[in-house]
Amino acid sequence: MKFENIKEFVITTKCSKSKIYRFYKKNEDLFGETTMKSGKRVFPTDHARYFDSEIMFDENKLLRQENQSMKNLIDCCLIDGYITCK
Repeated sequence: MKFENIKEFVITTKCSKSKIYRFYKKNEDLFGETTMKSGKRVFPTDHARYFDSEIMFDENKLLRQENQSMKNLIDCCLIDGYITCK
């Protein structure tokens, strides 16, 4: 996993340092994925997607489609209230 220091991460996310730290304060599980390197906190570049609403919207749309596909599959397998598997 690639990491960036706070200055690089601010440029990548186009957000202020305070917004980034507020986000990580609310999401402690994600904060646990950050690490200390040479006495400074570094952030995974994968987390930049959480600061871009368009990327989050696209991921949400994809997850909804997958969820609908799974519901359709379950509905096809249900016969008289029972799941039939072969």
